[in-house]
Amino acid sequence: MDSLLVKNPLNYIFFTGNAQTYFLKNEVLTPNSNYILPANRVANVKIDVNPITTYKKEIEAFAKKSNFNEFYKSEKPFYDKIISDYKQYSNLQKQWNWLEKNFDTKINSYIVYTSALINGLNYTGGYENNNFHLIEMVLPTIQKEKDRSEKNNEAFNTRSMFTEIDHNYVEKPSVKFKSEINTALKDREKWVNTKTYGTEYYPDGYKVFNEYMTYGVFILYAEEIYKGDTKLLQEINNEVNGVMIERGFIKMKEFNEKLKNLRNKKKKIDLIYPELIKWCSLQ
Repeated sequence: MDSLLVKNPLNYIFFTGNAQTYFLKNEVLTPNSNYILPANRVANVKIDVNPITTYKKEIEAFAKKSNFNEFYKSEKPFYDKIISDYKQYSNLQKQWNWLEKNFDTKINSYIVYTSALINGLNYTGGYENNNFHLIEMVLPTIQKEKDRSEKNNEAFNTRSMFTEIDHNYVEKPSVKFKSEINTALKDREKWVNTKTYGTEYYPDGYKVFNEYMTYGVFILYAEEIYKGDTKLLQEINNEVNGVMIERGFIKMKEFNEKLKNLRNKKKKIDLIYPELIKWCSLQ
């Protein structure tokens, strides 16, 4: 596993993202008939073979040697607390309701996968069948920082989830304007610091715009949910802008201000896109 990660860190996502394709029963991996290869692409990197299938024997040998089943049973209270913390602190239903109200897109069901081992890793995928839309999200566990207020901790944990959930709402209207977005953000170096690690996974204007939007829409959510709490909203704005600029999205502050300004004129966020794209083209 270590050698595979050295070769390409994305192998971590291809392994963990396909973990639900098998059940571990009596130290033997049994295929899940519902999932074949759900995590098959990250940015421009694509795989055609499930790595769990390729390394099935090695994984089974590790499970046996590490006595994984017994370990998992003995640590079940730890895993149960991760689940209960999510139910108590994630505010998933509140986020879901807000997004359904403020976008035209509708999602029928969410599944969250989480682990204490993944640090801040997060990504999302989904499936559609007969007008039923299911979203899967890989998210960090709930974090509580001692130097944050209770509300700030709530906002921090909400952000990590919200900016994955809202991908599914942000990208739907973006598809309609994909050509215009790519033209408006064609000078990519105006929008991302290409020397910053990770920006290579946003290779065109469309993907860059969507990433700006996912964090910008969280600011719109916070402005409504924490309305009146000037101090907290300033902390949220500063942190989001800082995190995004550190990630290489250098115009986050200006983008957020424009988005908030346009939001005051429109009810549905879908309706903001033409004016926002025009603003992007003039930068």
